Amino acid sequence: MYKVLLVDDEPFILEGLKHIIDWEEHGIEIAGQATSGEKAIRFIAEHRVQILLTDIRMLGISGLDVIRHIKDNGLAIKCVILSGYNDFELVKAAAVLGIENYLLKPVDQEELSITMQNIVSKLEQHRSDEEQRIHMREAISALKDNVLFRLSTDRISIQELLNKASFLDMEVEAESYRAAIIRRWAEEEDAPIHYAIRNICEEIALTREAGFVFENFDGDEAIVLFRGSMNALTGERTGAILEEMLSGIRSYLKQDVFITVGHGVKSLPQVHESYRAAKDLQDYSLVYPANRIVVQETVERNRSEIDGIVHSGMEDLKRAMSLMDKEEAADKVRSLYSRLEMSGEATPELVKSVTIEAVYQLINGARTNGIGAEHLLSGNEWSLRLLKLRKLQDIVDQVTQLALQIIDGSDSQQAVKNPYVEEMLNYIERNYSKEIGLQTLALEFHINAAYLGQMFKKETGQLFSAYLNQIRVNKAKELLTQTHMKANKIGQEVGYGSSDYFYKIFKKLTGVYPSEYKG
Repeated sequence: MYKVLLVDDEPFILEGLKHIIDWEEHGIEIAGQATSGEKAIRFIAEHRVQILLTDIRMLGISGLDVIRHIKDNGLAIKCVILSGYNDFELVKAAAVLGIENYLLKPVDQEELSITMQNIVSKLEQHRSDEEQRIHMREAISALKDNVLFRLSTDRISIQELLNKASFLDMEVEAESYRAAIIRRWAEEEDAPIHYAIRNICEEIALTREAGFVFENFDGDEAIVLFRGSMNALTGERTGAILEEMLSGIRSYLKQDVFITVGHGVKSLPQVHESYRAAKDLQDYSLVYPANRIVVQETVERNRSEIDGIVHSGMEDLKRAMSLMDKEEAADKVRSLYSRLEMSGEATPELVKSVTIEAVYQLINGARTNGIGAEHLLSGNEWSLRLLKLRKLQDIVDQVTQLALQIIDGSDSQQAVKNPYVEEMLNYIERNYSKEIGLQTLALEFHINAAYLGQMFKKETGQLFSAYLNQIRVNKAKELLTQTHMKANKIGQEVGYGSSDYFYKIFKKLTGVYPSEYKG
């Protein structure tokens, strides 16, 4: 309902106005009453109203003054005045300011009713127009997102891109481009936070004339596609803009994020290369702490230095981890750092780079072998502790410990010992296609859901939701290769009610969309 404020310095008139018409029948609710202009202005400042019905002549601040206050402050309030026969000059002044009607005292019931009907009709029309404008903005935003996402994934021809960009009034052509991906550190979905992060990034990108902000279906909060001259898209300038976005997200939303930046490219057909590079760099969130900006050129420079000194040592470590041999893995970690030390080029920055790359290879190798090891780096604590170490031997000990923990984890994941968790795994295997969660299992096994979740993670090394998604995606992969079912039907078959969510999870776990996997 729309809200009306009644204003008159005569209490008995206010009482009469409350009952002269059936306000609710007109789609209006009396928000409040005021016996002076001062009180009316204070009420308007503290409450939202759409209609003002006020006496024009009052002691102190008059009804005319209240209307002038409303207009001066750009408030969208429809104003109706009550006047006596001797108030013609005041009514003329009010008409200049803009009023819906003036009613002579004593107020005629029918005239007041018709006036309110007309006002409500205008308000409804305005709301309808505003909703249409919002829907139109959302539709245009969705179209722009689609065009930019297809550009970033090399799924649109340049001619189609330019045609659609012209239609959508998008200036896409530039001397160079660079893609950046902003992902929230917390994994759980939060739509309001998602949109708030995007809004902050869009506002800064618009102010800095930096390029476009859009979204994909992979759980990233925002994709920033910088466009401009080669000089404008240096790492320093794009870094400064991303730092501003990071600062805004942390200051206003208290959220941690991880930002990656692809290399600069010189043409639209190459944009997907920059986007792919930024996407691949997101894996470094396994080893870097939150609120970092990781740039492609920096990573490549570090890798070049690493390759020149310890490439063979890194390869030996990867082979040892593939064998899951504790003694061999520990030996290769020590050998890796020994080569670095003997090179005579072991600067603190290079040691840090080697460590980051080694940890990345350990976790990535475990993932390749089907072992969930990401939980060993959960939160920021591990990464921060490692990067703060100042003695080489302490770093060697930490990386060795991680390698051994991964190997120990592979053994524990092969054989789950807790009977409750074993029953849960069997239950999931039988019911993965249904809508199940920890609450479902808690009811099934008569155990507290929070305790069940902790026990599940302790035994399997994975969150329940991550394990369930992995099972569902594995089943989907079988159906994609062994049947002629469409991808959206397969998503439903393995337990996903939303096709978009199924595509997003499948891409996250396999690196490709279902249609690409099917070939």
